Amino acid sequence: MEWYHKIDVNLYAFITLGIFTIIAFTKLNRKEKRNVVFLISSIIVLIQLIFESLTVMINGVDGLGILILTNILHISLFISAPLLSYIYFRFILSTILTIKFKSFIIDCLLIIPLIITLVVVLLTPFFDLVFSFNSENIYHREAWFFVIFAITYLYIIVSSIILILNHRRIPLKEKFPFLIIAIVPIIGGLLQGLIYGIFTMWSSVALCLIIIFIFFQERFIQLDYLSGAWTRESFVNFIRKDLKQPMKMAYFDIDSLKTINDLYGHKEGDLLITKFSNLVKEIMTPKDLFVRMGGDEFILALDPVENRNINDVIAELDMMIRTDNLSTKKAYQLAISYGADTYYLEQESLESFIHKIDSKMYHHKKEKKKNKSVERQNA
Repeated sequence: MEWYHKIDVNLYAFITLGIFTIIAFTKLNRKEKRNVVFLISSIIVLIQLIFESLTVMINGVDGLGILILTNILHISLFISAPLLSYIYFRFILSTILTIKFKSFIIDCLLIIPLIITLVVVLLTPFFDLVFSFNSENIYHREAWFFVIFAITYLYIIVSSIILILNHRRIPLKEKFPFLIIAIVPIIGGLLQGLIYGIFTMWSSVALCLIIIFIFFQERFIQLDYLSGAWTRESFVNFIRKDLKQPMKMAYFDIDSLKTINDLYGHKEGDLLITKFSNLVKEIMTPKDLFVRMGGDEFILALDPVENRNINDVIAELDMMIRTDNLSTKKAYQLAISYGADTYYLEQESLESFIHKIDSKMYHHKKEKKKNKSVERQNA
């Protein structure tokens, strides 16, 4: 069990990052590019933590099968490291600093180090370029090890320089986590690169991913677990940071949900929320936004580019609900109240606009109750 003391940090990092990845997988919208990049990066790091631990456990174990396995594991490790640092580099440019290269030539130049890494590492089992194994299957570093090491940290160092030069564009509350994200992998990698026999690189990357998730959750699109709609926080953050055009929105309230919960149980109430959410999703285009504001209240925000009529969309949804109610065998039916308008970013705050369409929704609800009361009196 001597190997355990070499990989215990990796095992702790694997467990911790694994928990955070599971949380992220259940909370984040996996159709959003930024979230996908985070989740893929986390999965890659989790795999490499296990791979690196396995290389320690089988180092020096004799046998052709072990030699083949350890070569595969090391190839994966040496390819994944620069790949992740490149992903981090592009994340800094496009997501944080909103810098996008439009030149194909520049993109090619940026990826050349990765191509060099791929070729050199894949040739290593045949020419002992990056690593080799002696007759006892014991791992040794070779001349190209430090080239791959340099390529990996080239992207991180350049990213750090970009952050320093553009520090005024980073909100004050985010500067500290960015500093940690830049420094920790460099320290972890340098320790592992310069001191043979310690394993701190992948665990330091795992720590950085955990920091990213904790400090930058508001930058990730999160989903409500029951309805599959965006959370209120994700919606507000999107509107404030990404919306550039007027957007048509409808505010919905599921009628009598509290009464249904009280009479038939919360499970029935949850089923009603799920049914409503599924019906809304049927009328949505890919870039429409569906948001759970809390409890029984939702917002449907239409893609500004599509320029659909919000009242036509509501009428279509209302018809779908009526049709669905005809086939239900429940003791209750789905009914909604709504209010709609167009949000102009430059004319009013989001809070003011939400209050306006919320008030319209309550006015609609009161009108429906009033009409029902008149119908009963006339019956």
